[in-house]
Amino acid sequence: MNIVPTSKLNKVKIDSFFIEHWGSSDMVISSGTFQCSKLDGFAVLNESEEIIGLITYKFHTGICEIISLDSLVEKSGIGSSLINKVEQTAIEKGTSQIKVITTNDNLLALSFYQKRGYQIVEVLANAVDQARKIKPEIPLTADNGIPIRDEIVLQKCLRIEQELRDDIKYITPDKSLSAEVFLLLVNDVWPGEYKESFTFEALQRTINITAWEKGRLIGCVRILSDGYFFGTISEILVLPDYQNRGIGKRLMQLAWEASPTSLFFGAQPGKESFFEKLSYTRGIQSYQKKKERRR
Repeated sequence: MNIVPTSKLNKVKIDSFFIEHWGSSDMVISSGTFQCSKLDGFAVLNESEEIIGLITYKFHTGICEIISLDSLVEKSGIGSSLINKVEQTAIEKGTSQIKVITTNDNLLALSFYQKRGYQIVEVLANAVDQARKIKPEIPLTADNGIPIRDEIVLQKCLRIEQELRDDIKYITPDKSLSAEVFLLLVNDVWPGEYKESFTFEALQRTINITAWEKGRLIGCVRILSDGYFFGTISEILVLPDYQNRGIGKRLMQLAWEASPTSLFFGAQPGKESFFEKLSYTRGIQSYQKKKERRR
């Protein structure tokens, strides 16, 4: 399959593709108004050098967004190959989140993305009505008879592995982290009584970034975020024997790259300088009201 960056194609050729298949190269969605022919992307060319598949994307802070995806030959692997190219580009740039916005009528797209690991994270009711104010040619009803009204946001966490010196491997995000293994680390740092079932639930709610040496978990940072307004680090843990080796610093760097939002968190007394050296600034005073842990 001949996949080339759109930067290597004639812009007139790209414009003509969008005009033929979309009516124009303008894309109006809740994340912005985009002129697709000017975005980064990849195209699939046939033997006659004609475009038979095209994807465009844009990087925002902490996330990559797929803006458009077209395949003229169904069930040929074109769409999957183009998505893989964009996902790999995001990974190479250290971005672990990727999203796409489609509409409620596009059942094929909803099925296509979910089969490839994308999850519905938000439904924007009546968002297309707002888009029509800018682009009135958007039809009211799809060919399948479904009214085109809502935008559906799908998102996927990309697995990024980085090998660093001393044979330490960092995984972002680590979706395979088990409660049993995590609790081995926790008890070495904060000895206590923890329930494995509750720990499993907690790990499902956070972005988990881990550091491993020879199959042993030696460090972890967890991010809790609503994906838009707020993100916090629930804890950062490094085994005592591995502290002062730059592992905590690397975990915090990866947390910043992986978080879809700004990060807010509290620091234990005496640890302030560690975070300040990583360019974190002191914010508003934090407060807490302790509650007994579930048993």
